[in-house]
This record gives sequence, C-alpha cells and structure tokens, in this order.
Amino acid sequence: MAKRRFNPFQEVIIRRLANSRMPLSTSEVAEKSNMHWKTAERHLNSLVTKKLVIKSMEEERPFWELNFEKIQDIKKKLQAGADSRMR
Repeated sequence: MAKRRFNPFQEVIIRRLANSRMPLSTSEVAEKSNMHWKTAERHLNSLVTKKLVIKSMEEERPFWELNFEKIQDIKKKLQAGADSRMR
C-alpha cells in the first residue's frame, strides 16, 4: 500500500492554492479551506518545510503560494515511476 503523501487538510490547502491566481493570506486560505486560521497556518508551514509552498511577507502578513517548480518535479518523478512499472 502506498504511503499517503498529504493529509486531508494539506490536500484541501494545495487545491485552494492551485486554484488561486495570486498568493493568499493565512485567513484567506483558512476561509477558502473551511478551517480555523491556526489550523491552516500549521499545515501551510508544514508544506513550506516540504518546499511545496512558498511563504512571503507583505506588510508584516504572511502570504502563501504553491511552489510550481517543486510540484512539477514531483509530477515528473511520479510519472517516471509509473513508466518504469509499465515496462
């Protein structure tokens, strides 16, 4: 059985960030993800640690966006693994 890459909170956050055209504040992520801001912040920080999300500061407020370069790397690795299994 494959190990789960993200927990349900992280999955929701990643989807919300992927659908956003601009970086979102912590409260915006929380509101769009239907969770408390502190829960959103904790999971956003864990995604930053995994280098999947980029945190920037504007007027002393954190803003979050997906690290699309890292997401593409993950997709490539997953595709390469799937291709090697098909041979």
